[in-house]
Amino acid sequence: MSREVVRLLLPFAAPAPERKGKVTRELTLATIFSITESEKDKGGGLILKRPPEKILFISEVCYPFWMYPLGNRVLLFEGFGILKHEIPFDILPDTRVFQKEMEVSSERLETYLAFLNHNLNYFRGFLGSGKKQVEGLVTDPSFIEDFILYLKSARRVRDVIPDRVVLIPRIDVNRIEEIVKGVHEFIKTLEADERSLRNIIRALTSKTQKHINALMMGSERIQRRAEKEIKRARKRLEKKVDALKRIYNEKVLKACKVVKEQIQKLQEEKSDLEARKERLKAYIDRCMSEIFACKTRRDEERLRYWETERESSKMEINKIKKRLKELDAEIKEAEVLRDLEVSRLRSEYDAEIGEADAEVRRIEAIRDSEIKANEEIIKTLKDLTFKIVSQINSLIDSRRPRPTDILKMSVPMAKRKLTLVYVPFFLACYKRGSKRRYTVFPPSLVGSYGVSAKFKGALGAQRVRMILRERSRPISTLINKFIDIVEAEPLLEERIRSACLKSNILRMRRTRKMILKGLSNLSTEGWINDEELEELKEALTKPRT
Repeated sequence: MSREVVRLLLPFAAPAPERKGKVTRELTLATIFSITESEKDKGGGLILKRPPEKILFISEVCYPFWMYPLGNRVLLFEGFGILKHEIPFDILPDTRVFQKEMEVSSERLETYLAFLNHNLNYFRGFLGSGKKQVEGLVTDPSFIEDFILYLKSARRVRDVIPDRVVLIPRIDVNRIEEIVKGVHEFIKTLEADERSLRNIIRALTSKTQKHINALMMGSERIQRRAEKEIKRARKRLEKKVDALKRIYNEKVLKACKVVKEQIQKLQEEKSDLEARKERLKAYIDRCMSEIFACKTRRDEERLRYWETERESSKMEINKIKKRLKELDAEIKEAEVLRDLEVSRLRSEYDAEIGEADAEVRRIEAIRDSEIKANEEIIKTLKDLTFKIVSQINSLIDSRRPRPTDILKMSVPMAKRKLTLVYVPFFLACYKRGSKRRYTVFPPSLVGSYGVSAKFKGALGAQRVRMILRERSRPISTLINKFIDIVEAEPLLEERIRSACLKSNILRMRRTRKMILKGLSNLSTEGWINDEELEELKEALTKPRT
């Protein structure tokens, strides 16, 4: 697939914050040569004499990085896939199995309830975890921060980059497209999983509500049916109550009438006795008057008569009083018996009315029982659905990663075109016999010859190493890992060594001149003394095989 690619080249060296002067190409090449020469093993040994190492080549190598546009962000890839970003993800329970069982079981309430109970803990947790590996993707915040700062000094290149080994990335444009496509597909899978979970929530809620609505409508039908049955039963009850009331009233009237007549007779007798008692009291008064008169006349015969009459009347009054008490008791007893009979009749009436009302109570009891059963089923449906939905929501909220999390792997930078960025480093190769040793100079900051360098002047040529400071630890670490891979892969080493021999700065006339000029600059700045300058010039001018 053809796609336009913008190519950018970063500088190997930049001035350190304390350095006021510029960092020229000549100074950079001279510094690399000086350090390489100073770190060369001179050979020797007391017992086994080692031959000195030779510098096979010093070459500038361009390591490729891809910047893939992604909206207002870019994905940063290193070109050899040394870095591998792993995206941990949680494995969901099989939603298709759940959905299929839900569809099969949702038509009838009984099977739907059984389905909810059986799958109550289906979404309680994840089945496990996995890892999605993205080859070459750079996500280390420190690496990205350093790279973005480094990128500010990049320049665009359109032609061949001279005097350098430009590494051909193993991760080419097509592979980048495949990786990004895989990332997009992974995001789509995550989004599809989330949609599937949310669809299950909607389906569960809808199907549960459907059964709840059916149960509520059923309760309304039960209520209407019961109202009709109660209305018919009450009409029958009203007729029966009227008949019972008439019978009750007749019995009460009859019972009261009998007692009333009995009490009336007792009252008449009582009235007669009361009248007789009053007459006797009056007769006794007369007897007392006659007794007094007889005593005055001293009529003994009549005195005895009236005294006898008086005593006889008193005795009769006592009998009347006794009878009056008996009559009061009999009247009271009759009233009590009457009240008891009325109460008994009332109880019989209430009992018969209760029996007549039992049909209404039975209908009401059946209605209440059926409605309560529906309400309990509705509560069960709501509880079970809520628990399952809560578990699903918990999975959605806690699942790693979210699609937005994957986008955070990208760099916040707007790029319209695919960009290939070259990060330069110097690679030096020493040779002793058939053995080779590599030294890497990662992108660096160039300092000034200050007090610390002067203090360590006894180090001789080694102090020139102090001019270079590592620009980025993460980038340096990656380049060193690359060299480890090169040494482990003979074919790759052969290709890179062959290319480096061609771009060896020690063999090309133009770069050798630049090194000579740069050595003079090092001497002027105080990094090397005159003796060291001459030794380095002599080493540079030696013929190379």
